[in-house]
Amino acid sequence: MNHTASGALAGPRPISGSQNHLLRAALLLICVPLIGAALLLGVLPQMTLLSFALAATAAGFVLWTGRDFDILHPVRILGCLWFFCLALASLQLDTGISEWGVAMWGYVCLGFLAFAAGFRLISTFLAGNRSLHAKYKNRALPYTELLLPRRTLVIATACLAVGAAAFTYEFIQLGEIPIFAENPNASRARLFGIAGMLKDPALDTIIIKVVHVFTAFCKYGLYLACIMLFQKTKNTKAQIFCAAVLIAVGFVFHVSQGGRQFVYEPAAVALVLFHYLRRPLRSKELAAFAVFTLLVISVMGYQRAMASADIARSRQADRWSKLPSGATWDVIAQGYHTTTTSFEVFYRLTQDLPALRPPSGFLFYSLHRFLPRESIQELALRLYTGEMITPTVLGEFYGDFGIVGILVGPLILGVMYGYIYFQAMSYNSLTRLFNQALFLEILTYFPYVNLLSHYATWTFDVLFMACLIAIAKGGSKRKPH
Repeated sequence: MNHTASGALAGPRPISGSQNHLLRAALLLICVPLIGAALLLGVLPQMTLLSFALAATAAGFVLWTGRDFDILHPVRILGCLWFFCLALASLQLDTGISEWGVAMWGYVCLGFLAFAAGFRLISTFLAGNRSLHAKYKNRALPYTELLLPRRTLVIATACLAVGAAAFTYEFIQLGEIPIFAENPNASRARLFGIAGMLKDPALDTIIIKVVHVFTAFCKYGLYLACIMLFQKTKNTKAQIFCAAVLIAVGFVFHVSQGGRQFVYEPAAVALVLFHYLRRPLRSKELAAFAVFTLLVISVMGYQRAMASADIARSRQADRWSKLPSGATWDVIAQGYHTTTTSFEVFYRLTQDLPALRPPSGFLFYSLHRFLPRESIQELALRLYTGEMITPTVLGEFYGDFGIVGILVGPLILGVMYGYIYFQAMSYNSLTRLFNQALFLEILTYFPYVNLLSHYATWTFDVLFMACLIAIAKGGSKRKPH
């Protein structure tokens, strides 16, 4: 017999009528100020039918409830982000955005449709043509899958100690902490290099590469503490306090690397874990997180640009933006630039790559030390100027396989994400729920870059967290609560 923990949370429930009204009201509260701002800026009169259609499609994914509502359904999240960014790009508020032809619009729409088709394909195969969520919405995690609070705190503390020691070693070698450096990007690039910024030869050692793997343990300690807090078990006040301290310390060390992704990554994973372990997120909470993310993208992006040694790059937002001048508008322009330029890079590569396609290929550049691979970001930097280096998730697929890659690549990704979602919604494994949180965070980068291929650090997250969760659980011989 399957015993379940008392009070353990089942999957997210279908949306109620009152929740549906709240969702629509939240959308209006977001849209009305945006439309008002657009009118003030003279943007709305410039909107074309295409812009309205793309914005309506993004809004449709926000309002989509379906038979069984999950506000963090992967197709919903990607559809909303994808078409929102495209709607912004269609406004051409950045003079760096070209006039895209029919082929480009076909590519970006086909890529998303292929992802959705792959997700639907595996859903139908695994769930018998029934909603994945509908089949498993009443399941709860078995008590053997829940973390033991005391054991988890000990393991999380050990993880933070390992990660903090690794970070300390790196910072000593650098002679500074990147987030406090005059140019955080340049400081961080000295260790591993960033497209356009060369690594320091004196720091290009095997020891530093091995040590850097262990810096991720700060993040793992943070995740374990989050899971312990979010799962529905009885924790003492002392345990709650210790977990909160561990989360804060882990977050500080992770963010110390300097960069927007180091703020967003742990916050996004924690948010998804809360959704599936504690209670479903409300629309206003997700909207607040979206606003927080946009602020981080805009403000930190602007600060990074201003810290750049290249004066032309530091004034990029002011030079390219059609928005009014001034620091506030430059911050907004930086956010707009970040959310739209990757599509422009992809468009330009579709024009230039047929004559430049390298024989080694781009996919899985993270394995370039073992297989001949070329970084598509470095190629884009050589071809174009400024920060135009990330060609969305479609860039590497197109670079290696042309139009066929735009269809097959996202289709495979859709199948993979559908399988991960199916496994998570079975609610029979905490590790699978964590994988859902991790891969959903990676999915939000699809309008920006293909993290699954270009970097391989997510494989360490999957493996190490699977081991740490297994150790932190009580095992099959535990007595039910």
